[in-house]
Order: sequence, then C-alpha cells, then structure tokens
Amino acid sequence: MEPSSATPLPLGVTLAFFRHLIDLCGGRTKLQGHTTAQVCFDYIVPLTASTQLSLVEHIAADAATAHFVRPANWYISHAWSYLFLETVDSLEVFFAQQQLTDEAVVWFCVFNNNQHRAAGFPFEYWSSTFKSQLSAIGNVVMVMHPWNDPVVLRRSWCVFEVYVAVTTGARFEMAMAPDQLKLLIDDLDEVAYDRMLTAIKSEQSQTTVPSDRDGIFALIQAETSFIEVDRLIFSTILTWIKRALHRQVTFQANTPVEQALTWKQLRSLYRVESDWSAYVRCSEQIYHCFSQAHGSNHEETLYAAATWYTAQAKISQPYASWGPPLEKILPTVEARIGVGHLQTCYLRQNIATTLLVYSEDHDVRTEQLLQQNRELLLVAPGPQHILTMLTAIGLGRVYLKLHRLQDAEQWLSLAINDLNTHLGPEHILAALAQNLLALVHVELGRPRDALPVLEANIQLALRVFGKKNDTTATMRMEYGHTLYRAGEPYRAAAELDTLVADTNSKVDLARTVVEAQEARGLAAWAAADYAMAAACFQECAVKFRSHHWPRAARKCTARLFMVLLDASVRGVALKPTVAASSWGRIEDEFTESTDTPEVWTKEFCAGCHEAILGSLHICDVCPRGAYTYCHRCWNAGNVLCGHDEESFLSFSPPHRHLLEKNLQTFDGPLDAFEDAFRGYETYCIEQRVPLDERQPRAALGYEIDTRLWHPMF
Repeated sequence: MEPSSATPLPLGVTLAFFRHLIDLCGGRTKLQGHTTAQVCFDYIVPLTASTQLSLVEHIAADAATAHFVRPANWYISHAWSYLFLETVDSLEVFFAQQQLTDEAVVWFCVFNNNQHRAAGFPFEYWSSTFKSQLSAIGNVVMVMHPWNDPVVLRRSWCVFEVYVAVTTGARFEMAMAPDQLKLLIDDLDEVAYDRMLTAIKSEQSQTTVPSDRDGIFALIQAETSFIEVDRLIFSTILTWIKRALHRQVTFQANTPVEQALTWKQLRSLYRVESDWSAYVRCSEQIYHCFSQAHGSNHEETLYAAATWYTAQAKISQPYASWGPPLEKILPTVEARIGVGHLQTCYLRQNIATTLLVYSEDHDVRTEQLLQQNRELLLVAPGPQHILTMLTAIGLGRVYLKLHRLQDAEQWLSLAINDLNTHLGPEHILAALAQNLLALVHVELGRPRDALPVLEANIQLALRVFGKKNDTTATMRMEYGHTLYRAGEPYRAAAELDTLVADTNSKVDLARTVVEAQEARGLAAWAAADYAMAAACFQECAVKFRSHHWPRAARKCTARLFMVLLDASVRGVALKPTVAASSWGRIEDEFTESTDTPEVWTKEFCAGCHEAILGSLHICDVCPRGAYTYCHRCWNAGNVLCGHDEESFLSFSPPHRHLLEKNLQTFDGPLDAFEDAFRGYETYCIEQRVPLDERQPRAALGYEIDTRLWHPMF
C-alpha cells in the first residue's frame, strides 16, 4: 500500500539507528537478555530525560543524530516482552530479504511515543495515535515469536494494529529472527501448523488495562470482525512461511533428503490453502528427491510415491490412474518395515482417506483398512496418538457414507471425546468430527439440532482457513443442505448461492461447488421452483461425470427424473427445450439396464437406513426429497415425520418407468408390442417387482385385437 497522501507522514528512524543505539547502550553483550521494555526504561528514558521528549524528537533535535530521522515508511508491530536484540535481528533480516535495508524508515512505538508522558494518556489518545500513524504509513511488519504461538498476538494493542491494517488495506508482513526461523523449519508439520491455527485467536488477547481491551474490541466489532483480523494474520504467516521454505529449498537444502523434507513442509501449507495443483507438484518433487537419495524401492520413496498417487485424486484424476498403483504399494511397505510400523499405518490411513473421499465404490475396502489401523494403533502408539484419533474419524465418516448411522455415531463420539481431551474442542480436527456427528443427527431426522453445531464450525473454518478452502466450502455446503432439510429452502438457496459465488473461480474446489449446486437443486425443488431444480440437476450430472463420479451423476439424473414427474403431476410446464433435454439425459442414463436396475443410486431409506430398492417415496408436506423411504417402510408408516400415506409422492425406479413409458407410447406392430410387454413381464419377475406395482396389460393403452381371424384381413 502506498503511504496516504492526505496525512503527513510521521517521522521514524532508519535501521542504522538501531545499531547506533545498541552501541550507545554498551553493545550487544550489554543488552543480551534484555526485553524491549527493559531497554525502554533502563536506557531510553534516561537518555531522553534532559529534553523530556520522545526518542525520535530527541535525536532529531541533535545535529549529530538528526540524519537518522526521516519520514517513516514502515510501522513496526511488536511485543514489549520480546528480547530487544531478537526484535532488531528480525527487522534486519526482513528488510534485507525485501532489499529495503537502506530505504526502510520505521515507526517504533518505544522510540516514537513520549515515554515520560505515556502513563497519563487515555485509551482514546492511543487508539487515535496508533490508527492515524499506521494509516498514514501504509506498511506494517509484525515481529512474530515464537512462530506457533506469537506473544504479540496475545496483546490486544497488537491485535488493534492488525485491525487497522484490515480496515485501511495496509500492507501487512511478518518478521522473524534467524533462530526463530530455524525452530519453525525444524518443527513445522501438518500437526504443528494445525495447532498454531488453533492457538492464535485475537479475540482472546489481553491488555494491561482491562478497559483498553474493551475499547479495542468495540472498535473491531463495529468496523470488521475478529474473523477478518485472524484471517489477515493467518494468510500473512502462511505467505511468509512459504517464502522462507522456498528460499530454504533453493539455497540452503543441500542434500536430496533435506530438499524432500522442505518440500514436505511446503506441501502441508498448500494443503491448508486447498491448492491441490501445488500440492501435486510438491508431491512429485518429494518422490524425485527420495528416489535420488535412496532408490525406487526404499520405504521413504515408496511412501512418497503413494502420496503422489493420492495427490492425483485431489485434482480429479480417474480412480484407474491412481487407485491400483496405490494399492500395490501398501503390501510392499508392509513387508519391508512391518504391518504395524507407524509409517505403514500413516500410509494405510492415507490410502483409506483417499478412497473414502475421492472414490465411489471402495467403501468396504476403506472400512477394512481403517479397522486394521485402529487395532494396530491401539497397541502402539496408543489411543492418544493423533493417527489413532484420525482413524476413529475415518470410521465414523465411512459408516455415515454407508448409512450405518449407529456405528457412525459411536465412532465419532469416541473421536470427539479423545480430540477434546488431547487437542482441545477448538482444534480443527475436533470441529470436523463434530460436524460429521451433526450430519449423523441430520440423517436421523434432527436437522434443527445440527444447525448450531454447523454454524459454529463454519465460523471456526472461516477464521482458520478462509472462504476458498476445501474444508470451509464443504462445511458451508453441508450447512446449506441441512437448512433445506430443516424446512428453510430460501435460506438454504441464499447460503448456497453465496458459497458458489465465493468459490466458483477456484478450480481446486470444483467438485465441492458441484455438490453445492446439487444441494441448490434440492432447495429449489422444495420451493417448487421446478425450472431451477431441473437446471441444477442436469448441470450437476454433466459436471459429476467430468470429475469421474458416475454414481453421483446417476443420482442427480434420478433426482431430475423425480422433479420432472412431480412437475408433470402438478401441471407445471417446463420450457419444451428444457423438458426435451432433461428427458434425453434421463433416457441416456437409464434406458440400458444394469445389474441392479431397481436400486436407487446412493439413496437410503430414512426408516430402515437400507439402500432403496424398488419404489421410492417422499413426503409432500415436508421439504421434497429431504428424506426418502423404501416401499416397505412407507407402507408400514415407519417415517420420521409421521404424515399419512396420502401425503407422499411415489416414484418407480427410472429404468422401470422408462420401460412402462415405452409400452404406453408404443407405435409399432402388435406382435412387436407383445414382445416388448413380455420383456417387461420378465423384467418384473427377475427383479421381484411387487405385483401391486406392476402395470397390467390393459393399462398400457395399446388396443388388443379381439376380432376373429378372416383370410381377407
């Protein structure tokens, strides 16, 4: 950000003055171990006692030191409890990396504020001073130590400076001393970064004077939000760490193994951003580094290859390109280092999670892998290890997908209890498990109970990850879908439309956007907007196929089928072109029979929780399609809402419906019709269609020739 032209630039000091001051105080050895506060009271206050001015004003008035004072172009945000020399080192490293060592002139509160009069000024003076000075300068650099829980962010005045940067659009950067950078690089992994995201929370910052905190928080809440403040902090930290790691891998990582470890750290950051293309590139680099260091058959190389394959799934590559080679790696690693080795368990978890999230037909295999992992991990390293807890989440997730809701509830409750105990309830993994448990409650017919949980976790995800993140987008999609099932289709539509607008431009979130559009179609159907519902389902079917999700495409096409029949029964006419293209897609999908033509793809009965076979029923009083029922549960009144049979809409499976429609509109020779009808009868017998659901010959509209035979006919 360019400095404001409306406000005169405040004065500051050059970096050279810090070195001059250190010499004046007796050198680095003399200041070793001193905090900035100690330097202020032990050296700066005595130094300026003769003039009773701020240090900047004091040296500006002396011809021997006036050359250190110029208009400031950087505002320094720091904590007084930091070691003074570490703060100076952080700034020198930062400005050297920015190639600004000679140009940087800094506004430093210890130097710029009059320390002789500071105690007498009220909150309003300090808030207006900091805001006006920062706004005028337009560039902020925050000194952050330690990297994973910066002290500076526990001070409300520093949070106030971030708030000013947010509301004025100032450039916001961070600085770190070399030894702190080394700690970051040594410590950084996915677990450490997630812990950092949980630890940093500007809303929990403090001030020495409690009323100052209240004033700061009132200003933040009036003009922005703590979420926006934290987002700026997190995005700045992420950008800075990525820059540091890129320098590390380019200039300092000498061996292939060192390079691989740095690429791993970079990949974990791209995971946070849901930048899957960069994630794939890092995975490729890791594989090549380990291959160069150890050869292609070493366990590290094999693990890197496996992660590269799982990365392919994240960019919507078909299962055939990553699934089979991924499965081949696991037994090789098991034989090499052991079935229960922690590295093997991480690999098994990685494969299971990838199959669960990015494959449609491998849920049983996923369950097997997770159950095996759970048994091994409970022995060592034990139930408190993060991988053991991740396995419990995975089992809950796969059982939710399989509609084994009691099992899902059990595993997710266990995971939440362990996560709350060992990582805390605000850790992002705890939030993920809470969200999944809330979705179990939605499936059990309690969407309103789930809404507060989903809302709270969306706020956490927005704070930690921002809008354009896979976890955040998925949570928002699930929230919109739950609003629809709770009977609020218009709120659901608004939420889902906003989500699509926020994420539609990000290629890495394409599949989540399609899922949001699918939920938007359901909300439109519930609101009786048949044209919108048909358009959503038709578009989603095409997009799901492009992402290699044929079962999801088939489910969307089946919903399109139900929308068209529902509209037809109600006398709602869609545009002829829309109706024709929609029926064309339905016929393309369902005309050809499959091994299970009576099964509704990915539709489960809300009464018995089994996959729906045969006729499907939905309540017309409740939001349409929110809960589906099989014929047996509908007939027995085993429905969540308690509405009677007459309140329900009933649908034959699409393939059977098309067979019946073909017979009803048949326009060929009688013997050809009879062949077609016999084919229909055979289908009903083989698929065990109940007698009361079969169409009788007389109801199909083709006249039966009852005339006697005559040679002249």
